[in-house]
Amino acid sequence: MDIVATAADQRTSGSAGPLSADERRLWALEALCDPLTIGVLARLRLPRQCNCLELGAGRGSIARWLATQCLHGSVLATDTDIHHLRRLREPNLTVVQHDVVDGPEFRQGAFGLIHSRALFTHLPDRDAVLSRVAGWLAPGGWLVVEEPILLPTGALLDPAVGDALTAFEHLMADALGSDFQWARNLPAALRAAGLAEVDVSGALAATSGGGAINEFWRVTLAHLSTDMVDAGLIDHITLRHALDRFNDPDYRDFTMAFVCAWGRSTS
Repeated sequence: MDIVATAADQRTSGSAGPLSADERRLWALEALCDPLTIGVLARLRLPRQCNCLELGAGRGSIARWLATQCLHGSVLATDTDIHHLRRLREPNLTVVQHDVVDGPEFRQGAFGLIHSRALFTHLPDRDAVLSRVAGWLAPGGWLVVEEPILLPTGALLDPAVGDALTAFEHLMADALGSDFQWARNLPAALRAAGLAEVDVSGALAATSGGGAINEFWRVTLAHLSTDMVDAGLIDHITLRHALDRFNDPDYRDFTMAFVCAWGRSTS
């Protein structure tokens, strides 16, 4: 059964029909990461008057959660594509189209919390951008950054799945400069950006029949299939086998981890 076609997921999407491919990918990221994110944010004990910035807000699940927690503050949700954010209606939440690399600067010291997910992995000169973003924090404010790590593909139980994820990693590196190992040094990057009280947590995503990581890989690999094959990174038969494995309810393995690191501004 395709989990994104259920009535529950349709209600979550805020629409009457099935989710689009892009919404399915974003839904999968929410399902995988939101419990980790909310657990970290809750332990930071944000004041109810906190002004928050959500970078790369996706479908807005965390922006909405922050708006309910910081009722006397504000939430600014940004993304380069805000199509999926237009349904957000919280009175203290504002949606703005913004590119963290080339877009306008936010005011220094403007935010008590800045959160991002699966953003810096794909940015050129990501460490410099991270340091610039840290400057938007108010004294004592928190920067919370979540990024994926691809696990060693040669250790996967099915070689075809390993080949597909290797092709994906190489294609993203060539196209965007993405680095799916950068998050291993995320705590060090936060300290280099001048933040203190740095800590880190993580979650390991296990494949399962109908699970969110399966949906993420089904949508992502199908979307990039032509590009990966045309680039000579994988052949159609191997890719088809990998996609079949993500549709197999008995396939169990570990392909990706998510790292959540945070640090506090001292200036």
